[in-house]
Amino acid sequence: MGFFGLDVYSLWESLHAVFDYLGSHAPAEVEHAPEAYRCFEPYAEDPQPYALPPG
Repeated sequence: MGFFGLDVYSLWESLHAVFDYLGSHAPAEVEHAPEAYRCFEPYAEDPQPYALPPG
């Protein structure tokens, strides 16, 4: 899978969809998926602070 863009306004819905897909199609990978998404945790599913430039 590759990501070639990011829609921050539906980011968390997309992340949940990935987990759902993995649960149905690749259950062995579900436990590894959260590691890839930990960088989004500080934003608590709020797209506004994530979309702002750093600093």
